Amino acid sequence: MSLVVPFHTLAVHTQSRRIFAVFRNKFIALDTETAECRVSYEGHSLVGETTIPLNAFPATTIRGITFDNTGEKMVIARDDKVLACWSTSDWKVIATRSAPKRVNAMIFPEDDAVMILADKFGDVYRHDFDNPTSKERLLLGHVSMITDMVLTQDRKFVITSDRDEKIRVSKYPFTFSILTFCLGHKEFVSSLNIPDFAPDRLISGGGDPFILVWNWKQGRRVQSLPLKELIGSEHPAPYTVLSIKSHSKNSLVAIIFEKLSVMLILKPSKVVAGEFELSQKIQLNHHPLAIEFDHDGKLWVAYGPREERQNGSLLDVLETPDGGHELERVARLRGALSKIVTESVSELGTYYHGDEWRKGVVPARHPRKEKQKRIQRRKKGKKERMADKLKQQVRERDGGEDDEDHEDDGIEEDGESEKKRRERSEDQVRGGEEDGAKKVKTGRNIVAI
Repeated sequence: MSLVVPFHTLAVHTQSRRIFAVFRNKFIALDTETAECRVSYEGHSLVGETTIPLNAFPATTIRGITFDNTGEKMVIARDDKVLACWSTSDWKVIATRSAPKRVNAMIFPEDDAVMILADKFGDVYRHDFDNPTSKERLLLGHVSMITDMVLTQDRKFVITSDRDEKIRVSKYPFTFSILTFCLGHKEFVSSLNIPDFAPDRLISGGGDPFILVWNWKQGRRVQSLPLKELIGSEHPAPYTVLSIKSHSKNSLVAIIFEKLSVMLILKPSKVVAGEFELSQKIQLNHHPLAIEFDHDGKLWVAYGPREERQNGSLLDVLETPDGGHELERVARLRGALSKIVTESVSELGTYYHGDEWRKGVVPARHPRKEKQKRIQRRKKGKKERMADKLKQQVRERDGGEDDEDHEDDGIEEDGESEKKRRERSEDQVRGGEEDGAKKVKTGRNIVAI
């Protein structure tokens, strides 16, 4: 069976109408207006304005991608715990740094040379790419893996979530000072979002059957949105939030879920200020992996793994028509989107971690790891069979009588050693009794004479 490699990450360039789609260890850049390829790599079917040599890409999977405020630098977090800073003018790596652990989230706060990142170990570090000799500086830490991180609109607070259902609000850059905690989740928190049109609100979701809205400055829960009512009974629980994104155009919030071909669109409530209500429930063509709003408010959707024989594009684009309030698929981009391809492989790893993070649930077995275990078991069994065969050959060479003689000697030796152990233990008991007899009481203490 041949599988199509999906795009697992989407990132919008900060200063141009380009969206970057990442798959495995490569990426391409598309024009957000026409969906035409602008940056590609050697051997790709789509030829863009810029073609990057294959040897420029890392050998390991790209975990994340982000841009600085000027758009001149792009930082890639790799699966081998290396951060690579690219120049977007000539698409070459200008600096690399090593991270202590694998990176889960990255942000450029205000200085284009400095970035903060959160890793799987539960720590947040500050990296300076302009000073390659400087070491990373620890900003804060959680007791479990950090799953997401956002910066507030005023750049004065950094908000982090972890696998142990906690959300922490820390002052930035003085992160040792904790403003508050947002406590209310019972399962892991996988995604955070602060809408530009509601900067005092934080939207969070994860493994719980609800979406929470917070007043993050007070650590107070404002609203709980039950997913069973929003999604419908045709899609049973459990639900795992994969990503939450928002855009100021029409004030929309998009939410996607693991292994669920449904996307929820929220909008500010007309009844209660500071709360949200369901605007749309969109049926997707396939299970999504990533979503991202571009600068014009169009919503890009990257679909998950599928068989090569299945029809459909790897990407989809939705927008709100002029005068409209609901997202619709952009018909004019379907032709260009259908031409976008990646690679075909016979086996893919997992792109979903909800079952792994959820409490009390045994994660599904990884096919590649299971194959490695089977190979190890076969090698071990082969070694044991060879050892048994060698032992048998030695016994046949020495003859059966010698084996019997050795066995008899072993019995006599064992018997003799057993007798000596018994005599030694009796001597210890007699010695203990003699010592005890020499002890007398003087007041409260017992002393030996």
